[in-house]
Amino acid sequence: MKKITLLLVITLITFVSQVQGQVGDLDAGGYGFFNAATPGTWKIKLLEQIGGEELFLTVNNELKAVWTSEMTGDNPAQLWVITSNHPTLDQDGNAYSYITSAVPNIGVLKADVNTDATPDVIVGTSTGLDSEQSAWQFRKFHQSEPDFTKNSELAGQNTIFLQGSREGTPWESANNAIRLGVTVEKDATIQLDGSAYALRFKLIEAATASVNTFGLDAFTVFTSSNDQLTIKGATSKVKEVSLYSVLGKKVLSKTVNNANGEINININSLSTGLYIVEINGNNGERLTKKVIKQ
Repeated sequence: MKKITLLLVITLITFVSQVQGQVGDLDAGGYGFFNAATPGTWKIKLLEQIGGEELFLTVNNELKAVWTSEMTGDNPAQLWVITSNHPTLDQDGNAYSYITSAVPNIGVLKADVNTDATPDVIVGTSTGLDSEQSAWQFRKFHQSEPDFTKNSELAGQNTIFLQGSREGTPWESANNAIRLGVTVEKDATIQLDGSAYALRFKLIEAATASVNTFGLDAFTVFTSSNDQLTIKGATSKVKEVSLYSVLGKKVLSKTVNNANGEINININSLSTGLYIVEINGNNGERLTKKVIKQ
């Protein structure tokens, strides 16, 4: 009985120590180091303050990646969906990660092949040669060190590395590793080179097993020259239609009641540019599509 009691006490002490260690890795805002075993939606900030201010990885109106001040609430412009399912594989056959903007349908974080040997970081679709430039790895500075060891705040560690093939890119012959966060300047487009800033991460929402969505071909969505948004297709199943700016701000919403045929929404009050249309169904279905108002 004494042996069992002693074992239980040791187990409890070990468990409490582990929990305290995990909590100890977090700062006052709840940010810690990335846990590669937890795919989901994350907020990413620099470990060190710049000009006395904390800066967060953000997609701006021009679909450029920048470091900027924290926005109110969980603004999708500062939320990133991290999934380990990129087709590019590491030496052990494991997939690298996509980092997708939480702003619907604008794309993934990637290096811009149209820039020079210190590429800009942008958000967009990723195909062909371009797809190699959206393969990211979360790891420490040195190749010989394990992925994202906790309690490591040394300069150049806990960074995000671009791991796609450089063949055919402007930085094909670059000697420096390509790391996220070179020469931080608030609100300037992020570039990549051998420099690096340590990052910290906060899990906003863990990945779910499945999402209830409409089929991609359920609707046709377009704008017309008379400032009207038109939706055709399975409109009888639609409960609400909302429009968002590329920074995730809701700019228009309309409740739909038993629509038959097409749905028409006046968008005269909106400025020209790119918008995200979110279609919500009567049974929780959801679909997003991009439209451009001329």
